[in-house]
Amino acid sequence: MKNVVRILTSLLFIFAVVLIILLNNTKNDTTAAKIDIPSLKMVTVFNNKNSDIYNIENYELRSLGSFNAIRELVYNSKKSVYVYSTDISKGNNLIKSSIQILNNGKTAELNDFYSAEDLKLNPSGSRIAFRKYRNDSVQSAEGMCIYDIYKNKYINLNSDVLVSGNLYEWLDDNHILYYGIKSGKDSSSKIYMYDLNNKKESIYCDKIDGYCIYFKLLEGNLFILSRQTNGDNFYYYNNLTNKVSSVKGSMISVYDSVFDKKDDELYLLATEYGGHANLYKFSPKNLEIDKVSYDFPKYVNLYGGIACDNGGNVFFTGSDLLNSNNDKYSVFVYLKGENSINLISDEDGTYKIYHDNH
Repeated sequence: MKNVVRILTSLLFIFAVVLIILLNNTKNDTTAAKIDIPSLKMVTVFNNKNSDIYNIENYELRSLGSFNAIRELVYNSKKSVYVYSTDISKGNNLIKSSIQILNNGKTAELNDFYSAEDLKLNPSGSRIAFRKYRNDSVQSAEGMCIYDIYKNKYINLNSDVLVSGNLYEWLDDNHILYYGIKSGKDSSSKIYMYDLNNKKESIYCDKIDGYCIYFKLLEGNLFILSRQTNGDNFYYYNNLTNKVSSVKGSMISVYDSVFDKKDDELYLLATEYGGHANLYKFSPKNLEIDKVSYDFPKYVNLYGGIACDNGGNVFFTGSDLLNSNNDKYSVFVYLKGENSINLISDEDGTYKIYHDNH
């Protein structure tokens, strides 16, 4: 009898150990651990050089201390939702990463992939869209996926559209737009809309000549850059009138942008012929793109992020050294009321600018 008890006790012990291992290796780990979150405001600046994080007050950087090393950050401070990706290791082709989700002081981790990028949070902070790779190969791309932060699970999309790169944007909490093509179907390259409540897909804009290489939402309307046989062209799509208008502009590539809702203007980090990078402004009122930065700073960092405050002032990074290989930048602000650009950082760093999503 004692031997039986010993055997049963041993089996229960082994079962408990196996169960603990399985629970600790769950791919999407959700815990109730409390963490200290910096008090982020409308515009946030992160210095990857020393992991320092800053708010901007009176057009000066105000240190909030150090935070975890991050690659991308999206957040909604009103809802206390913060999502960021962090590097784990460098592969031959991609950087292995994970996604950390901070929701009202609770933390969850997504790591059911090799690499993830292009995080985009919906307005209320309840869902996150991103694209991921299965392994250390660009051919392992799985396209856009959506994760429900409150329900702690992925959302299955009833769609056969192959989404092109990072060409997806939230229209509102329950609708997301994306550009892509349906496999095996001719003339299916369009901007689609997916209704997450009704699980239905529909065409949002099918008036694109060539194929889309960039688009940005402007209160339901679209700023579009398309590639055709005769070159790249800019368009503005008015959703209410279902009309597409040509846009005058000298740029050839757009890397990032931010929409100023206050004055209905779009600010862009872009390049002209010759590869020179600048800050530009697009207005739907006159359908023209104007250059904002000229000689100061001499070089605008296309990968440093861009943000806009409630007053329509625009923050970006750049360098007064005309050298695109320089990895040290400063933080600048375009003061809209004064139509001037000012330096606001005291020293150079590997800065990245983020903005609140609410």
